[in-house]
Amino acid sequence: MSFIKKLTIIAICATLTHCGGGGGSAPESQDAPASAISDSSKQVNVSNADLCVNKYTGPKLSPETIKNLILATNINDPVYNSLGSNNRLVRWDVSQPIQVYTGGVERFEEAVSNIQKMTSGLITFQTVDSPPQDGISILQGSAINFDGCGSLNSDENLFFGFFDSNEIAGAFYAHIGSSNCDDTIWGNHPSAVAEHEVMHALGLWEHFMPGYDWPDAKNGIMNDYARAVLINIYQNPINVTAEELKICSF
Repeated sequence: MSFIKKLTIIAICATLTHCGGGGGSAPESQDAPASAISDSSKQVNVSNADLCVNKYTGPKLSPETIKNLILATNINDPVYNSLGSNNRLVRWDVSQPIQVYTGGVERFEEAVSNIQKMTSGLITFQTVDSPPQDGISILQGSAINFDGCGSLNSDENLFFGFFDSNEIAGAFYAHIGSSNCDDTIWGNHPSAVAEHEVMHALGLWEHFMPGYDWPDAKNGIMNDYARAVLINIYQNPINVTAEELKICSF
């Protein structure tokens, strides 16, 4: 696809800096945030059972809860909408693996492997030898978050923009750990912070709602809510509206 097409809607990288890797003090909970619960009168489409088979094995979450978490972190996200997403689903095109640079760091390679396994192949990655122009780079010791161990931003030398179809594109940099924070001990496993920031790059932009971190934030974001949201985002077509979403309720 042409560079011109990629820049149909553009914003400078400062707009897209995202912080909050693996940290926070959110309470552990088996309930979604109150503001994420839907109006029960709203219709939620539930996909055929075969669409969900072998994709998720966690506790049952209602389709209303999953849908409204997708709205909070993706479809209705103000940053995405400021770039022109027009309240439609934003995600990578995964017909091809997403390029990822890990620098050979074992915990970063484990992070992308965990996401692939968690989605049963809905999302795959191709490891490359240098930071890709379209893909995700995971960089060690360069976190710019003021109060955590990780941060995410787009390339400082390139404009970032969605394709016309709301496909995520461009160079993303996940900065993991710093002189002030050892990411290997921040979560409950060494790859937790890297997982958190990569999940942001995949389309879980907000922590589900302003001022509320992921449930079990200290354990990264590989929890029941995040798994269900990510799987549902990636088994729906890019650019669908909230009304068009098909939700696996598991």
